[in-house]
Amino acid sequence: MRRVITVIVCMLAGLAGMPASATAPDCQVLMSQQQIDYGAVTEAQLQAPAGKYPAGHGWGALAARDLTVTVVCPQPGRIRLYFDGDSASRGLFRYGEEGVVRVQASSAVMDNRPVRLRRVTAGGEQVVRDALNIHAGDGLSLVDGHEVSGKTASIQLTIMPWLKKTVLSQRERLQLLENIRIRVETPDAGNVPAP
Repeated sequence: MRRVITVIVCMLAGLAGMPASATAPDCQVLMSQQQIDYGAVTEAQLQAPAGKYPAGHGWGALAARDLTVTVVCPQPGRIRLYFDGDSASRGLFRYGEEGVVRVQASSAVMDNRPVRLRRVTAGGEQVVRDALNIHAGDGLSLVDGHEVSGKTASIQLTIMPWLKKTVLSQRERLQLLENIRIRVETPDAGNVPAP
């Protein structure tokens, strides 16, 4: 039996948003934070962006925020996470009209043992690492040489928004919002006998 769970991570600068939600039979999705709210942002809060994108002057990064996503199922099985949202260039998530969000997954654990992450892109590319940058449309599975099964999986997500500084020079108040939807699938839950 295949189960699907969808979680929405709402990130805001300025105004409060909708809480995360999850719906699926049997499995629970728990998040350490329901939303990430940066409040009113000033140029003084922006730092030099880490990484190659966005390149050039005129960009600033907000402080990275971490949250933990935990999936708990009553039966052992493979647990996969898929990330959806509005895509900006290079697969990063869009953050308003003039920003992007980089999402990094790390610290994966299945049933209290550390595992690695395997990213599967829309193009079929598979990369296995301890930490992976996630792009809109990517999927993650948990591996230890092969895809592992279990009842409880957790990963840490590091959220890193980048803004064009010109956004902050506008006189009117702007609401910057990105909904990152996390879909959880357990393709063989209930089919794997308990150990």
